[in-house]
Amino acid sequence: MDSTRKITKKLAGTAKGTGYWLTSMGNEHGEILMSVMTAEEGSGLDRMADGIMKRYEQAGVDPPVVLYVDCGCCAVTKEKTKLMTRFSKWPNLIVRLDIWHFMRPLARGCTTDAHQLYPLFMSRLSGCIFEWDAADLALLREAKAQKLQAQGMSSADVGKYLTRKELTLHCRRRTRGEATTVALVSELLDGLMGTRGHDSLGVPLFDKERMEYIWQHQRKHVKCIQDPPGVALYTKTGELTKGGVRLPVYRCARGSTSLESFHLHLNRFIPGTSANSLNFQLYLLEGLHRWNQDRRCAALATDPSPLRCYSGELLHCVNRNYEKLYGRKVAPEFCPPSRYTGELIGVQYLFQQTGQALQDMGAWKGKGLVTRWSLILRDYRKIRELVLGNALVMQGTDIQLVEVNQTTLIQWHNGRQKRQELSVLVQGTNLPPAVPVAKEPLQEARMLPAVPVSVQPQHEHQYHLPENTAGQARCRPPPRAILPRGTAAKRQLFVVPQVAPTAVPTVLAGPAPAPTASAAPTAVPAHQTFAQAGQPVIMYKLFIPDTAGATPKRPYRRTVQANTCSKCGHFRTVETGHSQFRGRVYCPNTETLRREEWLEDMRRRFPK
Repeated sequence: MDSTRKITKKLAGTAKGTGYWLTSMGNEHGEILMSVMTAEEGSGLDRMADGIMKRYEQAGVDPPVVLYVDCGCCAVTKEKTKLMTRFSKWPNLIVRLDIWHFMRPLARGCTTDAHQLYPLFMSRLSGCIFEWDAADLALLREAKAQKLQAQGMSSADVGKYLTRKELTLHCRRRTRGEATTVALVSELLDGLMGTRGHDSLGVPLFDKERMEYIWQHQRKHVKCIQDPPGVALYTKTGELTKGGVRLPVYRCARGSTSLESFHLHLNRFIPGTSANSLNFQLYLLEGLHRWNQDRRCAALATDPSPLRCYSGELLHCVNRNYEKLYGRKVAPEFCPPSRYTGELIGVQYLFQQTGQALQDMGAWKGKGLVTRWSLILRDYRKIRELVLGNALVMQGTDIQLVEVNQTTLIQWHNGRQKRQELSVLVQGTNLPPAVPVAKEPLQEARMLPAVPVSVQPQHEHQYHLPENTAGQARCRPPPRAILPRGTAAKRQLFVVPQVAPTAVPTVLAGPAPAPTASAAPTAVPAHQTFAQAGQPVIMYKLFIPDTAGATPKRPYRRTVQANTCSKCGHFRTVETGHSQFRGRVYCPNTETLRREEWLEDMRRRFPK
């Protein structure tokens, strides 16, 4: 059982700020038994506990053995805790504290989580609490060694290659006992409390006074985190092959990790940043249904069916009809849910505490909500059909029964109700008439003039117009040619001569004479120009800039015989055995592969 407050911030509308906690309770398979929103975390959960115990009793299954919580695991003065009193119908229930909630207060005794020794401290703290199964760890080491040898790596120190994820997935662990845990944690704190707990800048890992105070209060909870004797907390969910060795895959039921994951997903079930009470409840119920159905499929050893559907009615009908025809079910993992026990879920549980109402669920009939407007429209349409279907009634009346929808009916009703309320308010009051009438006639109105009234010349406005500058704009200079560097002077590449208009468009074409080596070309012959239809012929002259006085380019002289390899210090040439592939250099003195193998590996890793 675990609680969260993050999701309650999304509750908007009239219920905003009324819910403080969302508490969920799950089983060993990760399924959610109940999720309620409460105004308080303590006594407000009594009704939820009574409903869950009644459900177990009606189902005829054994009650749970152990309950993991985030607080309230042990009592200070009383023999029974509040949780044991709340679940009084389960007298053999063992209440245990989630181990992460035991470790988290100790982490607050550190000066900062960015300290260099903080990850080491948390890892060693976990080692003070748990111990791994020797057989499972030996099997995992063997599989990891085989995998490293297949990759060409040394398996001498295989322990440093084991990850936390692999250990949790393939190995079981248990708590080390109350006395051992207290001794080991005390030794760990004493070892990092002095100067050995300082980082490279001299910052201590622990706040000494705060850590001593926290450990003094957390010492009494060490017995609350021990595994209950005789309870199997691990479930084998499958196997996988690693390095040629078959490894088991385990799922652990210790703690409230699955509920933490559900609360993380629950915050994503409700889209956006806020939702009113009705939408909040709908999203919560939909998320609960989908989560439990996925966990139910994962809790079975058989593979799930390819039919993925979250509609219980559809799955039930398909299984029943398919079983009649073929003798088997399409989705055998689906079981119809039990009858509703009347327990309040989600926001309904909160409104039962605050006295608000979510919605009248009994008003739903058929496909839609039956309201007073739908009843009025139904009677009106029935009368309209009877009148329109009777020819004698239609001939004897002038009343037109038009088609009316619910929006028109509501607008008419609201307007009529406002007028009636206004008449009641002004009843008995002496008010002036709404349209008072004058006893004497008013002055005649003026007529519109036919032409505008002229203004005297001395009072006419003088407009100061800008000076006329037509034809005085400066012409843009012709574009200059881009000359090579070092030229003595910049000259125009093209010179536009005078335009000679022609009446008839002509095209002048002919073979161009090849330039000789002794005489450089200075102009383009006139017979190489072209004329477009309806346009004048424009003659261009091409000038080649004189590069005789240009500064000569300095020749490049190499100062070294070849480039030097940064790995071995020798020349990077073919004679020394070096090679290159797309900017990557092969050095025979540092590489373990031959040159041909290295080139083949580079072509495979970096194809074109």
